[in-house]
Amino acid sequence: MVRSWYDVKNTYFPTMILSAWRNRAQVDYGTAKDVTLLRNVGTALSEGLRSIGFLCHVNGNHWTSIMINPAMGRVYYGDSKCPLTP
Repeated sequence: MVRSWYDVKNTYFPTMILSAWRNRAQVDYGTAKDVTLLRNVGTALSEGLRSIGFLCHVNGNHWTSIMINPAMGRVYYGDSKCPLTP
């Protein structure tokens, strides 16, 4: 079986992460249906997926890109309006 080391998620992915974080006290992460995708990403990362990437719509006026590589402890951030990474 050929397995990709990288996965790119849709633009709703960061909203899902934020919602799960905000509702963490009320939602059972292990069983809640609305966080199934996040659980699946976590499982894939633990089974060999190296990085996950996604786009974020910032301030309603432009897009940024984010790539997370947990194995290396790195977050890559790209923003054409701000060439210096925060």
